[in-house]
Amino acid sequence: MGLNNPTFVKGSLRQRFYELFLIYALVISTGAFLFHLTGTDPTVVASLEPASWLGRINQVFIYCVALSIYLMHWRSINAVARASLPLLAFPALALLSCLWAPDPSTTFRRALALFFNILIVMEIAALFSPARMVRMYILALSINVFCSLIWVFALPNYGVHTAADWVEPEHAGLWRGVFTHKNRLGYESSIALVLLLFAGRSVIQSTTFRFAAMAAAALCLIGSQSGTGIVMTCLMILVAAYSTFIARLDVNARYLFGGLGVLAVVLLLAIAIPIALMIIEALGKNTDLTGRIPLWTVLLTWASERPWLGYGYSSGFENAIMPRLREYMGVTLWHSHNGYLETFISFGYVGVFALIALLGSFARKMAMSLRLPEAQVAMLLPLSAAVLVSSILSNITEAQFFAQNTFFNLALSVAYVLLSSSLMGVTSRRGARVGKRAVQFRSDAIMSPGNTI
Repeated sequence: MGLNNPTFVKGSLRQRFYELFLIYALVISTGAFLFHLTGTDPTVVASLEPASWLGRINQVFIYCVALSIYLMHWRSINAVARASLPLLAFPALALLSCLWAPDPSTTFRRALALFFNILIVMEIAALFSPARMVRMYILALSINVFCSLIWVFALPNYGVHTAADWVEPEHAGLWRGVFTHKNRLGYESSIALVLLLFAGRSVIQSTTFRFAAMAAAALCLIGSQSGTGIVMTCLMILVAAYSTFIARLDVNARYLFGGLGVLAVVLLLAIAIPIALMIIEALGKNTDLTGRIPLWTVLLTWASERPWLGYGYSSGFENAIMPRLREYMGVTLWHSHNGYLETFISFGYVGVFALIALLGSFARKMAMSLRLPEAQVAMLLPLSAAVLVSSILSNITEAQFFAQNTFFNLALSVAYVLLSSSLMGVTSRRGARVGKRAVQFRSDAIMSPGNTI
């Protein structure tokens, strides 16, 4: 499978093409360069057209190449897909929801994008080792932060929010880089910085490149002034650092300290929430999360009108919920500002159960990974734990689960598929270790000849 497949290794040119294409596809899957691909001027109200011809050609190109890769390596990719079935429930639900969504064409287009986002991640996992997969993801994130810095200074009409922006001009002067919003740049810089700090050394040979990418990510995070991004960075660094500590212990100690870590997080949340509310009240601020809690109450009532299958992926909110918000509350929102509620609105109880199954499977795979050798645990655990914790918490105030072509969906997909593919061959019987993939895992031997990054 993957790099260990003799026919794949012999075709070095094809291997290089696969790697470059899949890194490019990862970049696009984060939502980078959306203004440019859609031909959108940020000072003009967005067109109802899905994309410019450039955007459509780019999208078709990615779909066709990804599909051809699948047809050539379907056995390996299917093996990864079988190990990651809970994740595939969401593109499946998104495509099925075209049958009842108010705008089937928009739902289909976005569901297709979600499907290919996840397929690309699975192709990387099938064709490359876990360490190389992490390296490719880091390179994609590094491209985004480097380009964002260039855009800020060379193309500020795109790279910086202005007072002339058609939406949220109050962010004037804040950086958005190659993304459409400062928070997207903040989130992207956050995960890039954490990955470079905790996994960069083992998968990136060039110290100069690594430190330059970390500096660029830090500058983008500061320039975006994304409060959520900064909080996420601090949270993920703490989680990743603790996970790195756990990786150095023996198996029994890993389970002990892993369990203690989970308990500590639960207790801290139980204590922190009432304390935070008390502080907010003492400062004379509103404790309704800037109007989110009353909004959620209304949206939950409307979502309960279609409780089992919801209103359909993405277009359901825009076409069935958003007009009612305008009419009854006088506000225009593109999502519910809550990932759990958004899942219920899109897919009903079926989607909520699927989300619970996915998060439970994610946690179970993290526990299984504790049995792996130290090099693998040190690679897998910091990334997966940081992404899982940040996803669970950030989706309380933002709708981040399974939004196509965004950092949110991509980070969760990469972490879950990375865990799933790394655990292929693992058995729990009598504490058995791993199969061929684990034996062949060597983070110090994943570079192609002549690769200097």
